[in-house]
Amino acid sequence: MTVPSGAAGRERLTDPTWLTPLVALLSLVAINAFEGLAVIAVLPEIGADLGQVDYLPLVLSSFLSASAVASLLAGPLIDARGPRPVMLLATGGFAIGSVIAALAPSLSVLIVGRLVQGAGSGLALTLVFASVGMIFPTELTARVFAANSLVFSLAGFGGPLVAAGLLQLVGWRGVLGVITPFAIASAILAWPRLPAVAPRPVAVAPSIVAAVTLATLAIVAAAEVSLLPGLALLVVGGVAAVAAVRLNAKARRPLLDPVLMAGPAVRHLHLSPGLQLLGFVCIAFYVPILMRVGFGWSASATVFAPMPATVGWTVGAQLTGWMLDRVRAERWHVVGATWLVVATALPLLGLTTDRWIAVLAGVFVFGMGMGISLTVAITRLRDAVAVDELGRANAVSAFARTIGATVGAAIGGAVFFGAVRVHIGDVERLRDAFSGQVALSGELADAARAGFIAVHAVTLTVGLLALWSVRRSVDTPWAPAERA
Repeated sequence: MTVPSGAAGRERLTDPTWLTPLVALLSLVAINAFEGLAVIAVLPEIGADLGQVDYLPLVLSSFLSASAVASLLAGPLIDARGPRPVMLLATGGFAIGSVIAALAPSLSVLIVGRLVQGAGSGLALTLVFASVGMIFPTELTARVFAANSLVFSLAGFGGPLVAAGLLQLVGWRGVLGVITPFAIASAILAWPRLPAVAPRPVAVAPSIVAAVTLATLAIVAAAEVSLLPGLALLVVGGVAAVAAVRLNAKARRPLLDPVLMAGPAVRHLHLSPGLQLLGFVCIAFYVPILMRVGFGWSASATVFAPMPATVGWTVGAQLTGWMLDRVRAERWHVVGATWLVVATALPLLGLTTDRWIAVLAGVFVFGMGMGISLTVAITRLRDAVAVDELGRANAVSAFARTIGATVGAAIGGAVFFGAVRVHIGDVERLRDAFSGQVALSGELADAARAGFIAVHAVTLTVGLLALWSVRRSVDTPWAPAERA
């Protein structure tokens, strides 16, 4: 498997050679982007309809946990069988999960659908990142990743408009189900352009048990289950961890390759994005609830609340695509990590003004820092490993990022709703506020704002750890590993 090369300064993404595969891969990004933004935006409506408001974070973390499992499995499957079989699994899982979630009669069934949907999403996103390295020349890689973020931003603009219309016409179920035919269409579009790979052996078993380990722990944290079920899940995770180590040690071509997972070339390129996504999710996922309860937005207006974070992310990613032609990637990486730490305070400063526009402006700038940091980290990872290991390297990277987001949803939910509980006692009172059964009061608004303030402490802490990790990646000399 080789990466096509082109003359420096001559290759353009608009050339027919690259435009078709670019559109094919970006269609997958668009579907995942719309789904993620739409679910975050309609969380208040889901809570109003199905109840169990303090378990709403599980709607997010179940999806992310399954995505983490699937992303780790996707790496060895791509390396061993190529991207085409993974495309079939990704599209099928995403479509089936979307139907289950849209028809769910209860929160439990919705979570099952989100698990299936998350598995398809994890396969799809790892497929996209790995295929970029397989299809496009090196000089276009950063621009492709920036284009990914641009599509995410367009979904941030157009998605809320579609979601608002569907919410008024068919409710939140229509918002979750509308993407099913588009998932199928994306597979048809992408299939001819995905490279065929000669089958070769690679260890899959270690990825299964390792994924079970961390996903189990994430589910425990997210669900806040009772003592005995929680202990049972922890035992399952512990057994899976031991099995993962043993199976991985025996594998001839292991997924959890020490060099690809924790070697000096890559370890901080996995760690820092995971930490940053943890902090990002802590803030971004609870902006809609803050706007609905803290500032009295209507249901149709609330679907636009995630937009500033995603648009800011895209602006940062596009800026990175331009800057990497002019400055060293390592230097720009430090700028992005520093930006993210400083920007953490801006939404809080906006909250002190009691103006929602100031809060969202701070969230926008915070999103820019995330776009810079993640785009440059992925670009640096592309240059740190051999081409025939891109599948497994990107799988580990996607797993680290998804686990970070999963833990962020869990910790953010625990902190946010914990602060709300301190202020109003019964979190279910928020359900009445979501559904409009009770008028929004100063007490409820203060509780939502207290929760939003509390999650910033988590974001600031992990942001500082991520900055340290990025600086370590810059200060530690390394070279891509050579393999026989």
